[in-house]
Amino acid sequence: MKKMLLLKSGFGKDIVILFIVTIIVSTLLSLVVGNLADFYFGDTVNELLGDYGEYDLALIVDKDLKEEAEGQAQEVIDTKLDGSELVTGIELAGKTNFFIRLDDQYQNQEIYTQVNDYFQGIPGYNNLSLMTEPRLTVQGLQADSGQFLQEQIEALSGVDFTFIEGDKLEVIVTDAELLPSVQEEVEDLMAEYQVLTVRFPFDQQADDLLALGDQLAGAVNEEYQVEAENITKTDFSDLDSLVKTMSEMKNFLSSYATVVEIELADEADLEVGDQLAIPAQDQEQVMLRLTELDGQLA
Repeated sequence: MKKMLLLKSGFGKDIVILFIVTIIVSTLLSLVVGNLADFYFGDTVNELLGDYGEYDLALIVDKDLKEEAEGQAQEVIDTKLDGSELVTGIELAGKTNFFIRLDDQYQNQEIYTQVNDYFQGIPGYNNLSLMTEPRLTVQGLQADSGQFLQEQIEALSGVDFTFIEGDKLEVIVTDAELLPSVQEEVEDLMAEYQVLTVRFPFDQQADDLLALGDQLAGAVNEEYQVEAENITKTDFSDLDSLVKTMSEMKNFLSSYATVVEIELADEADLEVGDQLAIPAQDQEQVMLRLTELDGQLA
């Protein structure tokens, strides 16, 4: 009876109206606070790292050598990248960051391929990071697959230019709105290929690998009627040194190995490189590898 009187008196309507107004005010307040926070932190990040696509490179040096590094970095820009701009960034964890805005005339494959070499000699150099946007990055490229794909990707609509950085192919796109379509085209292109890795004997001369790879690619083309391209690396200087070093180490360790001679049974059919398991005490085995074969003497 009292509840009915309260409702009839308009008290219930006031509660409902107050509840609705509270929700509306809280929602508006949340939106205002959220936008203010986003605006504030967004400006803070922009001050630290710049707007999207504002800078092209981030040069990281030791904080203790900041002044010397800044002077030499500016000298590099004046002599090799005239018209570009060097901006001092944040200091963090003992490192100082400089941002570089490249002049339009240096926005090309040739400059991006060699620009890292320009700054490596400055005092306290740590790293030169790429910041140019919009771009896509194709990672995990094997051997010379980057060079094989580069020309095809550059021919895609919306691609400005590309350049290889280690095992990555950086794809600079002309407009951010084209990123999704360019990414789809790149993925479709790469889906057309697979990588076949063939491992030759360890002591194979590095100079022979390219020719053997070409022969293998030709054999695959002829046998399976597919397009096979040899993407073996063409710079063998480091590889050849490594092979020689490892071969010498192998010979050194082999000189300490135990060598035994075994008279084989007539029915034994073995080849150099085969492994033998010889019974030993306590149900264990001794593993042997056949290194020489003279008739029935292994």
